Amino acid sequence: MPDHLLLSSLLICGLGGLLGAVGGLFGIGGGLIAIPALGLLFGMDQQLAQGTALVMIAPNVLIGFWQYRKRADIALRTAVVLACPRCWRPGCRHARPPRWTRSCCGASSRCS
Repeated sequence: MPDHLLLSSLLICGLGGLLGAVGGLFGIGGGLIAIPALGLLFGMDQQLAQGTALVMIAPNVLIGFWQYRKRADIALRTAVVLACPRCWRPGCRHARPPRWTRSCCGASSRCS
């Protein structure tokens, strides 16, 4: 069992390094690669992979916010007032079936 844990940890670190390198090299978001990679390498369904990719960006967003806040003024009160209703809205908490998510993401990628 410890070998499996070590292999999984190495695979996760390698995926993180690959996402960072490709994202920095090509200027694309890591989610473009992370979602399919999480599905193929870790057997996640698309919904779980998308949620995991969203959690992966949280540290970047917080660090970026902190750095920007040091250099420029941010209207925090306005940002909080605009952000909070999105979090409390009941409709944003329900889960959509994976088939619906796949079809919408596929249509979105074909249209862009």
